[in-house]
Amino acid sequence: MKQLYLTLITCLFLSQAFAQSDFRPGYIIQNGDTASGLVDYRGAQRNTHQISFKSNDAANQQDFTPTQIQGYGFRQEQKFYESKLVPAFDTLSTEQTLFAQLLVKGKANLYLLRDPMQKDRFYISKDSEPLKELRVEDFKQKNMQEGRKLGHTNLMRRELYKPLLMQTFLDCNSISEADVDKVVLGLNSLSSIVKKYNACVGQEEYSKVPKKIRVSLGPIAGMSSSTLDYKIENSDQNFDNTSVKPVLGASFNFSVPTISEKLSLQVVVLYAPNYFEGSTQDDPMVPGVSTSEIWLDVKHVKIPVLARYTYPKGVIRPYINIGPVINLVASQENEMTTTSTFGGSTRTNTKPFLEDDGFLTLSGGIATGLGISYPVFNNPLSLEARYEINDGVSRYTSHSTSIKSMFLVLSYRL
Repeated sequence: MKQLYLTLITCLFLSQAFAQSDFRPGYIIQNGDTASGLVDYRGAQRNTHQISFKSNDAANQQDFTPTQIQGYGFRQEQKFYESKLVPAFDTLSTEQTLFAQLLVKGKANLYLLRDPMQKDRFYISKDSEPLKELRVEDFKQKNMQEGRKLGHTNLMRRELYKPLLMQTFLDCNSISEADVDKVVLGLNSLSSIVKKYNACVGQEEYSKVPKKIRVSLGPIAGMSSSTLDYKIENSDQNFDNTSVKPVLGASFNFSVPTISEKLSLQVVVLYAPNYFEGSTQDDPMVPGVSTSEIWLDVKHVKIPVLARYTYPKGVIRPYINIGPVINLVASQENEMTTTSTFGGSTRTNTKPFLEDDGFLTLSGGIATGLGISYPVFNNPLSLEARYEINDGVSRYTSHSTSIKSMFLVLSYRL
């Protein structure tokens, strides 16, 4: 539980600490003229009210509100924003001029705006008409029908966006009521139906639908250096060797570009073997002299689930990871050989150090890492140093164990 709290606190700190500017090639439109330069690529909600612009890297930053310019855009990302009069909603008491992202342009135009509660709101306009919000309305209604649920309150929903879409598309015979009824209040579904309408009336100028979730995968390989700490009722078991082994697996990266291109979720499946050797101290309660030699051979399948922040500037981009780790035991062998000497005789006994029911087959941990990525064939090649600590190998409450590991891994995102 402490590891989970540490992860959440650190992620919150990182989200605040890395809120720096990120100027990218773009332009602004002012008084009908387009000025090229660099535009600060911030979050969708912040850029709703104000954007920052520089004509070049050495120039001073200029801030613009939606009442000062007609719009702005990012060239490489192909994202365009227009200054629009937005109707009032629950967190906007009166109508206000804001920057809204243009998703589809034509006879019908579709816009996206993120409100202060991080909720995506969609708007449609036709020709030069003002924006109208595509929305749903939730309300409560008592059940007045006879039966067991008489008088119960049910949560109901009115899909107010569907009649608005039907009214907008009246001059297109190829879009039926059944087509509109299938539309959900989401980015892809709304964009598809508006694009279909513009194609129907022959006035389609622009459409770009940002991916809601971007998923990429690739191989990962490297080396690990691990140590095992082991105590039985405060008595150290001396596992004094360092296990250095290769690791191999696959990584999956999940990001939501419409929210942030700097933050992502990195999920790794990693095969990680370890071999530890140790010894126990002589037991003064046993007559004679006894020594025990122990070895553990364990192969884990590790699943780190890491929050990643990537610095957005430059060819070489540093990043930081932190998150929990799930450790599954793929196979394990262990043995303890005890040699006892008493009265001139020597005895040797071999048995498992940990029985199968005492070996921890599922454990948790936490990992954090620093890395850099560099584009190779237009995809990022990453080198990362990562530290992990987990719950070790024993499930007995009287045993206190942990495995501490350092990884140096190389990964490539396909």
